[in-house]
Parts: sequence; structure tokens; C-alpha cells
Amino acid sequence: MENKNLYKIKIVLIILLVGILFIGCKNRVPRGFPKPKKMAAIVTELKIIENTMQYGSSDIFSTKDTYGYYKSTLEKYGYTYQQFDSIRKWYANHPELYQKVYAQVVVNLSKRETELGLLLDKEKIEEDEKNRLEKLEAEQQKLSELWSEADTLTISPTDTIDKRAPFKIETDTLDLTGMLRFSAQYKFLINDESKNPQMMLSAFYADSTADTLYKEIPHSFQKQSTILDFQIDENKKISNIYGYLLLQDSLVNVSVEISDISLRIINDSIDNEFKVQKDSRLKRGNEEMKNIERY
Repeated sequence: MENKNLYKIKIVLIILLVGILFIGCKNRVPRGFPKPKKMAAIVTELKIIENTMQYGSSDIFSTKDTYGYYKSTLEKYGYTYQQFDSIRKWYANHPELYQKVYAQVVVNLSKRETELGLLLDKEKIEEDEKNRLEKLEAEQQKLSELWSEADTLTISPTDTIDKRAPFKIETDTLDLTGMLRFSAQYKFLINDESKNPQMMLSAFYADSTADTLYKEIPHSFQKQSTILDFQIDENKKISNIYGYLLLQDSLVNVSVEISDISLRIINDSIDNEFKVQKDSRLKRGNEEMKNIERY
């Protein structure tokens, strides 16, 4: 009796083993055919081509183009169009494997869509920051050079103009912050009689107050630079800037060459913002690329 039971058990085990081997052989990918993961990669690229052709303009893409893209993609994986058609049919006759392939295709397409979205977002961020930097640069250029008159001036004893060389610059449309730098090079000529020549700069604020600063000019027959730095009151808005290039007794003979005249706004906050913007753009770009690489 025990022998009969043992015999039955062996028969059942043999049947199960044959069944497993049969199923295993049935789902075994033939030699030379792509495994499910590789098959999914191929199908993913073909689906992308199909979608591109479907939503692209018919004037741009033709049936010939579609076949050409298919052919190029399949050749990249080492298959001809005819070989892949046989492979596709074999997978279609093995639904268990085909379902695995298409499940992976869905995952692949989702990753591609996410990757494309990240790339588009990155491009938009870079474009927005580029426009902002260009605007900021234009504003900096506008503020960096306030002096719009000639940068060279010669004053002689025969001139009938005001020999103090006064100037006035309207700045009510500009948001001036930081420090004004007024500079020029002076060369006094042999017949000059100026006494204690000075530069003068006044800032008139919107609240009708004003700040004034003076800087002594070296009385030299060699060209000398003079720089006057004027700190702007950060709590006030400047309406206009008024001053003199050569403040002295205008009744005496004045003979001087003034060159490289400049009135600039020195604003560290703008330079810092440029640095922050550029660092931020690089950081964002690196983060986005890391996100893409993860896929």
C-alpha cells in the first residue's frame, strides 16, 4: 500500500515538473530576440516616434519619414524592420511577457515625459533669469554713468562763461542708492591764478533738504586726479545733483585743463544682486540636471 502511495506521489511530481518546464520553455525568449527590458526600450522609442508623427504637421512628416525613423531606431538595436516584425508577433503570442513589456513601456514614457517637463522648466527659468539680468544690467549701465556732458573742458582767462564750471543733473526718475563718485583730472596752466580750487557736489532731496560735500583740488602744473565720494542718504530720494567742477574766486584769471570728467553711482547692492542671480541660476541648473540624471 505504501509503495502504491509513493508511486502516485512520484507521478504527480513528474507531472508538475513537466508542467513547469513546459511553461518555462513556453515563455523563454528565443535566442537573438530582445529580452523584455530591451524590448520595452525599443517599443518606447517607437512610441515616441509615433506620437511625434501623429501630433506633428503632415507637411513636415511623411510616411517615408516614419519608416526611416523606425529603421534607424531598429538598426541602433541591431534589428531590421522585418526581424522586429517577427519579434513583435512572437511577443504578441506570449501575453504574459508582452504585458511585462508594456508595463515597462508605460514607466519609460512617464519618465521621458517628466524629463521633458524638467528640461522645459529649466529652459524657462534660464530665459526668465536671463531677461531679468539683462534688465538689471541695463539699469546698472543707466546709473553707472550720470555725466552726459563732454568729459574734457578747458577754461581760459578770456572765457566769458562761469569759470567755476557749474552743472546740474535731474535724477528724479532714477532710484539712486549707494555712493556718488565725482572725479576728474586737473592740469593748471602757467598763467592760472586760482586760489584753493575745489570740487563741490550737492544732492537735493525730494523733502527739500540737501547735502553738500567739497574736495580740494591739488594746484599742480602736472595732471592730477581728484575724486570726491558722496554717500547718499538711503532714507531719501535725490531729485537732482548740483555742483561745480572748479569752485574758486571767478574774478581771478583761471587757466586749467579738466579731463576724464565722470559722475558715477557706485552701488554694491547691484553688483551683489548680479552675483546672487548668477549663482542662483547655476545652482538651479545643476539641481535640475541632477533630477534629470536620476531618471
